[in-house]
Amino acid sequence: RRPPRSTLFPYTTLFRSPTGMGFYSTAYDLYVPMYSIAMAGLPIAISRIVAEHVAAGRYKDVGKTLRVAKLAFVITGGTGFVLMIAAAFLLTGPMKIFNAGSLPGILCIAPCLIFCCVMSAYRGYYEGLRNMTPTAVSEVLEAFGKLVFGYLMAFAVLMATNNYSYAAAGALLGISIGTALSSFYLVVKYRVSNKHEFSAEQMMSASPAASSRDTLKRLVLIAIPIVLGSFEKAPLTSSQSKPAFAALF
Repeated sequence: RRPPRSTLFPYTTLFRSPTGMGFYSTAYDLYVPMYSIAMAGLPIAISRIVAEHVAAGRYKDVGKTLRVAKLAFVITGGTGFVLMIAAAFLLTGPMKIFNAGSLPGILCIAPCLIFCCVMSAYRGYYEGLRNMTPTAVSEVLEAFGKLVFGYLMAFAVLMATNNYSYAAAGALLGISIGTALSSFYLVVKYRVSNKHEFSAEQMMSASPAASSRDTLKRLVLIAIPIVLGSFEKAPLTSSQSKPAFAALF
């Protein structure tokens, strides 16, 4: 059954259809565990470490923590992105666990892993400085992008193709665009206006920053119990994605 070409409510058409909802939820259910693994509790660790450095007057370590965290997040996000793309082709191709119509949606939401990792590094940094404004603005931009671009993409695809698979991919692409907007704002915010949070006197009096290795080690040690706790509270996979992860791992 094809969706009506004249619909003005693509989300209603998409989600009322078991086929459309299936394509959408399959991609999202694969994305969520990948996101959880890639993030690995590091945003909370960044916030905590930055706050501790500020309280102790170790201002040089504040910027060092953000630099190390960004590198770590880019690596974990990029790795998660590659793994998700590879898993998408395997699960919809040779393994045939997911319907092939789920592939476009998975490919469209996969970039979120990179954008969310970058975004979370800056959010953790600002939260550690007790400045919640950048986080709030970025969340508004993220939600706005998801709603507006997701709606427009789903609407455009339904009008052009009447295809549930591509319509779900369009809605999921809106999520990626929303996270990209949020990440872009935080990067520009840091580079243009908030790069120097401390005075020259504070920086001169601060002790030398710890090594990148020690900073990364501390981030990981703080993140591990957070990750284990989040895994206990919420399952990594839904009933739909459990067979996929069982087959992959």
